[in-house]
Amino acid sequence: MDYKNEGKKEPLNKNSFRGSLRCSGFTLLELMVTVVIISILAAMAMPSYVRAANKARLAEAVTYIAAIERAMDMYCTQFKWSSATFLKTGGSRLDIEFKDSLDCSNAGCSSKNFTYNGSCDAGSCSITVVPNAANKWKDHLPNLTATRTPSASGLGASWSRTCSPNTKDPDICKGLIDEGFQIVK
Repeated sequence: MDYKNEGKKEPLNKNSFRGSLRCSGFTLLELMVTVVIISILAAMAMPSYVRAANKARLAEAVTYIAAIERAMDMYCTQFKWSSATFLKTGGSRLDIEFKDSLDCSNAGCSSKNFTYNGSCDAGSCSITVVPNAANKWKDHLPNLTATRTPSASGLGASWSRTCSPNTKDPDICKGLIDEGFQIVK
C-alpha cells in the first residue's frame, strides 16, 4: 500500500472533466443562426396571418350586410317603399338583433372593424360599409356596398353587391365573389 499519496488529490488539468462533467451551452453562432431561422419563418407567416385575420373581418361585414338586406326588404314591403334612413342617429330603426355587437349611438352603426350606413327611397335601398378610421387595418380592408333595385313589375327586388379593394391588398375582394360581390376598381 502506498501511503505517500494518501489524502492528497491529483492536480486538475483541462482534460480531467472531459468525460464526466462536460460544460454545455450554445455558442453565439448557434444562437444567431436560430434567431435568423425564426425571423425568416415569422416573415413568411405574417402575411398569411394578416390575410386570414382580414378575411375574418370581412366575414363580419358580409354577415351584417345580409341581415341588413333582409331587414330592409321587410321594411320596404311593410311600409310600401317609403323613404327612410337606417342605421343613423335619428333615422328609422331596423328590427335587427345585433346582440350588442354594433354601436348605433353615432352617425351610422359601427363595429370594431366597420361603419354601416343604409337608406331607402321608393324601394331602392343602399348599404355602405367602410372600414373604421380607428381600425389599424383600415388600409387593408375594402369598401363594400349593397344596392337594392325593385323589379319593374313591382313584385320583389334584387340586391347587387360590390367590393372596392384597397391599395394595400388589392386581391382581398376575390374571396367575396362566392358571396355575390362584384369587384369594382
